Amino acid sequence: ADELFKIYLRTIGRGANLLLNVPPDNRGMITAKDSAALMEFKKIRRENFAVNLLKKADSYYEFSQKDFKKAPLKIRDFDSTYAYYGINLQNFIVHFQKPTTLNCIALREAIHLGQTIRKFRIVLYNGPKVVSEINGTSIGHKRILTFPAVTVTSFRVYLEDAKGNDNISGIAAYLIDEKFINP
Repeated sequence: ADELFKIYLRTIGRGANLLLNVPPDNRGMITAKDSAALMEFKKIRRENFAVNLLKKADSYYEFSQKDFKKAPLKIRDFDSTYAYYGINLQNFIVHFQKPTTLNCIALREAIHLGQTIRKFRIVLYNGPKVVSEINGTSIGHKRILTFPAVTVTSFRVYLEDAKGNDNISGIAAYLIDEKFINP
């Protein structure tokens, strides 16, 4: 089940599909061993993604069209982040109420409006000090980024290149089990 979760992070976490290939036995049933492994995988996934650390964070979009503006970024859960659709190359900032340790950030585009983001950067801060920087290319349906755990007070997501409007529809941060972090 641990290996299946690692595969999940490498496939679903990079916008791909995960084909499990769990064949039924000669009775047309999933074997007890396969069923137990899938249930353990479900448990591991739920445990690691149970607490979105952003629910208690202050966050806002920062975008400059004609005028520099700040607007609230409402994070309720990963599937219902409020995005300002139609704004190009917007950035957003998340401030934690207290120093928070995390090692996973998930992003999602409003894919029904098209996959447009070509390049992004996430800068993690502890106070004014940059503690880590993550660069990425496309986001798509879901992008799960894992990295060694860091304690941060804020982070900023820069959407640096897009072929159209950049429409973020989900963002979350987690502290997942370190054994699932790629070195």
